[in-house]
Amino acid sequence: MDPYLPGNYYVYLIACSFMISVLTSYFAMDMAIKLRQADNYARTVLLVGGSFSMGTGMWTMQFMSILSLDLSIHAKYEVFLTLLSLLWPITASLGALLLLSRKDSGFRSLFWAAVTLSAGIILMHFTAIGSIRFDGYIRYRPLLAANAVGLVVFLLLAAFLWKPMLNTRAPRWRLASSFLLGIAVWCIHYFGVRSASFLRETVQQERHWSFSLTPGLLAIVMGIVIVIIFCLALLFAIIGKQMKTSQSHHQSLFEQNPDMIFSVDTEGIILNTNLSVLTSMGYGKRLSMGQSFFQMIAPQDHELFRSYFQKSVQGDSFEFVIQLLHAEGSVRDVFIRTVPMTDDSITQGVYIIGRDITETKANREKFERLSRTHSLILNSINDGVYGIDAEGRTIFWNAAAERMSGFSYEEVAGLTFEELVRHIKPDLPALCQENCPLMLALQEGIPLHVSEDLLYRKDGTSYHAEYHVYPIRSEHMPLGAVITFIDITERKRTEELMLSSEKLSVAGQLAAGIAHEIRNPLTAIKGFLQLMNAGMAKKSYIEVIFSEMDRIELIINELLILAKPQPSKREEKPIIPLLNHVIALLESQANIHNVQLEKEFVEPGPSILCDENQLKQVFINMIKNSIEAMSSGGYIYIRVRQQQNGEFTIEIEDQGCGIPPERLSRIGEPFYSTKEKGTGLGLMVSKKILATHGGILNISSEVNKGTKIEVRFPVHSSPVSAKEPVASP
Repeated sequence: MDPYLPGNYYVYLIACSFMISVLTSYFAMDMAIKLRQADNYARTVLLVGGSFSMGTGMWTMQFMSILSLDLSIHAKYEVFLTLLSLLWPITASLGALLLLSRKDSGFRSLFWAAVTLSAGIILMHFTAIGSIRFDGYIRYRPLLAANAVGLVVFLLLAAFLWKPMLNTRAPRWRLASSFLLGIAVWCIHYFGVRSASFLRETVQQERHWSFSLTPGLLAIVMGIVIVIIFCLALLFAIIGKQMKTSQSHHQSLFEQNPDMIFSVDTEGIILNTNLSVLTSMGYGKRLSMGQSFFQMIAPQDHELFRSYFQKSVQGDSFEFVIQLLHAEGSVRDVFIRTVPMTDDSITQGVYIIGRDITETKANREKFERLSRTHSLILNSINDGVYGIDAEGRTIFWNAAAERMSGFSYEEVAGLTFEELVRHIKPDLPALCQENCPLMLALQEGIPLHVSEDLLYRKDGTSYHAEYHVYPIRSEHMPLGAVITFIDITERKRTEELMLSSEKLSVAGQLAAGIAHEIRNPLTAIKGFLQLMNAGMAKKSYIEVIFSEMDRIELIINELLILAKPQPSKREEKPIIPLLNHVIALLESQANIHNVQLEKEFVEPGPSILCDENQLKQVFINMIKNSIEAMSSGGYIYIRVRQQQNGEFTIEIEDQGCGIPPERLSRIGEPFYSTKEKGTGLGLMVSKKILATHGGILNISSEVNKGTKIEVRFPVHSSPVSAKEPVASP
């Protein structure tokens, strides 16, 4: 009897096993690509599941190929060797996928992946053949077996080392590699079986730990394996879709990011760039990829970048500014952020994220130059300049403000007006928005001018100041305010001297008229005394004498009040008696010039909060000027008119020579006068006094017809000055 068993193949099983081999190979290629893109948990799931699916797929193909061989005998399969034949491809698949999934996999990784998988497939085949138990034994022909092993290794190396094999954008090339890999897996079975001879054995031996596979059981096992592989493939497809979506989002973020992004390896070689690199620096992907990033860096910044880059390779992130060379040759200032690219805590490269700040830097430098220029200008002027924000806190304080107040900017920065007042004078009444002029102007958005105020320095001494408040608003919202102020202490002293000088000048000019006014009652008194001395005394004489003496006392008192310095004291006074006293002083001088003073008002008239002596000086000066302008005599009309809005006006209208229009506009200037020996100080002082009382002066004149002076006062008008001294604004 022939000891050799005949072997025939079932074609449909051969085709089915080959299809499983090709699909398993494609699955392995796809799994390697997914593993390259996966991280952490997904990588572990894909690696374990992929190794199991790939190994069981090859094992299924192996046993389907074995079952396709009809040896016309009843065969059994030993459990241990059958399970061991399953363990080999799973373990080899795990090793191969680990090597193929490395992002830096090169020739060496691909070579060892091919060798590892070849070893697993060869071991799987010969272990599976060895697990067959039948009434006979197997004898191998070494030459054919060696050829089978060599062919498998060659085909796997060819499949793995083919460059497009792991190309993520060319699945057709992966399919070709999978086909080549499937042929290699199938060849080990076909040529391995051909190298084996199945011989009959006449003496039957008892076999243990084996099981027999019937066609029905085979269908069940294959079905279960295929279902498992299908479920795993479905799971991996879902994971792959999620990874693809995540990769798409990542790619979109990478490409559409407005910042420049370079991905470079640990040596600084550019692996990829986004669109912003082209628009900002002029480097397209073809021009930049594969080149060293150091070639784009300006020479003077090479060492700076190198130090930060080397630290980034070690796992740290940094931000700094360097200059990069534009593709057209210009130099751009770029803000750089380095982010390590890590895989399993191993740095694979560095992301270099850049933003062109050339224009921003130029604008910032321009702004800084302007800011320095503005600061120099503000610090060079003699007026104090004080800036506050919307909450009233100090944000600017120039050199003049420091000089006048004694405070440096560092001492007042961030302080509110209230805090500054409390710092200098803790005993001053508390300020609030309702009584703080600065905050009122800031909130209402209305400029404020305070012509005179008493402010305090750091050492507690006070000084007179004038200041303006200019609110800054945007879309009806307060942003802050600018306050300018000046020390008017010397100016106030000068004005007081001028006021005293003007008083004495007026008194001297009135002396002749007052002497004439006093001489008349003295003549009358003397005559009545002579009559009484002659024995013709009558009671009516004594009454006349007392009346004339009262008139002399009134005139002298008014003259003394005008000439003697008086402390400024503001009280509410009726305006009519004040004008009557002025007219009484000037009647004699008017008579000398043949001028009649006509009163067109009735008592009691309106009242005004004023310094009575200062207003008397104003009206004496105005009426006296009118008298002197009427060399041919005439009338001076003095009127008081009450307005419907609560204001009242005082008019002084003469019939003098008038003032030409070209000279009228200069009236009130210091040392400018229409009189030959005038100084111009009288009207200037008068305007100052009226301004502090809230009065508005208006002068109209016509040559050879006369001049009309109109002074408008609000009822109970108060001076524009603070009742309580405050700190420097």
